[in-house]
Amino acid sequence: FVDRHGTELIFVPELNQWWLWDEYRWTTLPPHQIHARVRSVTRTIHSEAADKPEDEAKRILRHGRNSEAVSRLNATTTLIKQDIHLVRSVTELDSDPGLLGVGNGVLDLDSGLILPPDRNQLITMQSAVMFDAEQECPRWLQFIDEITCDDQLLGAYLQRAVG
Repeated sequence: FVDRHGTELIFVPELNQWWLWDEYRWTTLPPHQIHARVRSVTRTIHSEAADKPEDEAKRILRHGRNSEAVSRLNATTTLIKQDIHLVRSVTELDSDPGLLGVGNGVLDLDSGLILPPDRNQLITMQSAVMFDAEQECPRWLQFIDEITCDDQLLGAYLQRAVG
């Protein structure tokens, strides 16, 4: 299971929740979908019997059938919830305050650069807004001028203070 799904799934025990990497961020995975993934792995056992001698093939097929039993699927699901390659602490999710998931990647709030999404950053929250460093924000600039009475020094400070 880990070999097949270890890069796309994590489990957070504190939330009793599975998370799926969608190429941009980690999103919650409904329990029935994890069961379907466990079942798909057990079904591959049957294909392992294809090139084996008859006695070994029968043993593998029997193991495959037994593995598809609900009790075995539940046991497998319980075991993989403890696998070191899949388990993450809730404190690891969205733990870098300098990174913000946006519609076109990850915004590094310290450098202002847009980075490619990276599953290792464990970002779960994402703004739907596409970041564009060249985009003007005339209403914001007008607001800053209004509240500072066109004081450029104070306006520049406020801009740095609140972004």
